[in-house]
Amino acid sequence: MAIRWLEGIKGGIRPRTWERYDEIVTHHIRPTLSRLKLRAIQPDHLQRLYAAKRQEGKAPRTVHHIHAVLHRALGQAMKWGAIPRNPADIVDKPRTPKLEIAPPTTDEVRRLLDSAWAIEDRYAALWTVTVYSGCRLGELLALHWSDVALDRCSITIRRTLERVTGTTPVYGEPKTSRSRRTVVLPAVAIDGLRSWKADQNVERLATGENYASYGLVFCIEIGTPLSGRNAHRFFKLALARAGLPSSVRVHDLRHFAATLMLSAGVHPKIASERLGHSTVGITLDLYSHAVQGLDADAAERMAKAMEASRSN
Repeated sequence: MAIRWLEGIKGGIRPRTWERYDEIVTHHIRPTLSRLKLRAIQPDHLQRLYAAKRQEGKAPRTVHHIHAVLHRALGQAMKWGAIPRNPADIVDKPRTPKLEIAPPTTDEVRRLLDSAWAIEDRYAALWTVTVYSGCRLGELLALHWSDVALDRCSITIRRTLERVTGTTPVYGEPKTSRSRRTVVLPAVAIDGLRSWKADQNVERLATGENYASYGLVFCIEIGTPLSGRNAHRFFKLALARAGLPSSVRVHDLRHFAATLMLSAGVHPKIASERLGHSTVGITLDLYSHAVQGLDADAAERMAKAMEASRSN
């Protein structure tokens, strides 16, 4: 059942998503449910599977993903007429704790960027653009110079780097339909990109005809893609040089950007569009800690407005 479903959706979803589904089916679903005929699968089988995974110490989010994959696969089986109902509709959906977001502080981010530029970290521009754009790492690793408008101070997100096969980039669609977007950058980030472009031209001339012609903004010394894994490794080195904890992730710079925007009073809809979220509700839900500050500020503004009207 799950195998047929996986084969059917392979061309219709992002490769990384398909790989995650395949991993869940292979390691968590097949070993337990493959001995059962499709019509014999009952809600209690699923409930026991989830309980067993929790007892094995699997993270709540992993158990939730197992349920999500089963729900989709069994739902497809029901559409095909193989089963009369979807047993995953009836079980108690595994709960996942609300994600607690703790982005680095403004001082920590400033230390990171100051350190990176001071020692001429070749990826200083990448960390800077991440901070000031709030883009996902995969989006920036897939950025081409043709997507950069230095004169208009903007970058346009058109794709994401799924993986690197050998030295060849494999691109995918951005995460959501709204993830295709143009993001305006402040002068500090544009200056960083100009500086990096000049350094990259030096590398290109030094490498000569062996320089890869992908046109990537952020790449390794010979123009081939910078993989996500290596980007994370270089980021840890940048953290160490800045004296910051290794627990900080590249993705936390995106959280920092979102929190900074909302705390600075940027309208949530604008922040959501810059981040490429599918809805403003996702932005508000993820960054409720920043919105709470805005709520208090709104209350003060209302009180001041009332007092001003009284004096007039």
